[in-house]
Amino acid sequence: MFFNSTPTIYYNPSNNVLNSDGTITGRIVGNDLDGDTLTYTVSNPLNGGTVAINPDGYFTYTPGADFVQDGRTDLFTATVSDAASGFHIHGLLGLLMPGWGASASVTARVNGAPPVVSDPGSAGPQPGVGTWGQPTRSAYFTDWSVLADWWVYAGKTQHGNRTASAISFADGVMTITGDANGNDAGIAWGPGQMYGAWEVRMRAPVGAANYDPVLLLWPDAENWPTGGEIDFAEIWGDSSRQAVNSVLHYSSTNQQAGATIAVDATQWHTYSVTWTPTAITTYVDGVPIFSTTDTSMFPPGPMHLCIQLDVLGPDIAAGAQMQVAWVKEYSLDAIS
Repeated sequence: MFFNSTPTIYYNPSNNVLNSDGTITGRIVGNDLDGDTLTYTVSNPLNGGTVAINPDGYFTYTPGADFVQDGRTDLFTATVSDAASGFHIHGLLGLLMPGWGASASVTARVNGAPPVVSDPGSAGPQPGVGTWGQPTRSAYFTDWSVLADWWVYAGKTQHGNRTASAISFADGVMTITGDANGNDAGIAWGPGQMYGAWEVRMRAPVGAANYDPVLLLWPDAENWPTGGEIDFAEIWGDSSRQAVNSVLHYSSTNQQAGATIAVDATQWHTYSVTWTPTAITTYVDGVPIFSTTDTSMFPPGPMHLCIQLDVLGPDIAAGAQMQVAWVKEYSLDAIS
């Protein structure tokens, strides 16, 4: 075909998906105005990874050994060509230079998960965060052995496909990762107690808006909603992680009360809740978020701590993470 159009190529790295096994999937989009069949090829990545591309432009990138040292980023060149569709001439230069204009290329950058940020407070409580003396128990998330007395969720739920493979440990931090397919995780620390305090050192990197990092108290009796629920730190509908919500669920009809505070949750903070016979108060770094003395809203029985990354809508393609350094539990006597 004479004066055939040169293919075009497009790549949007924000559509890439970081999978739980560390690979990155995405798509190179080629277009040909003449309707010619396009062939996709890729170069070897600059920083030692490997990339395979399908005939439809979808690719899978596998990081190399130096991916972390190279800043968790890599580059490769993707090319689309219509040369396999038969004889073409692309413009006047195509008459003089056979094959000219048959292809188009783009440099594709892939980015992995942000590096685990060591928590400056992972060694212990920070000044001014409202720690109530000696906890009755605590957990520092150094490795899998810490979860020996936790329940690790398993199976499909309305908030995602719970899988232990979504949990990892590095540098004194536990990371829960949610992927584009709804694979995520949650853990629970039982048995619970009637009254007391809980505090958690957590950060939530920028991620998909409908992945919801949440720290909560759940009834030991598993009788929700009658048994109540205290979400003392929850982030929803905000990919930038710039606001934290506290929500108290109560009654058999799941009534709710709560408040929101502006905070950069991508940074490390200590989130906590106190529960006494006369008041429930939630905090971030010792600053109250929500408080009530209406005892009709209080849970009727013992509650235990849960740490969850939940799916709360369709916008999860970008994936998300939450990271936790430590948790502490206090008795009622400690906070009285």
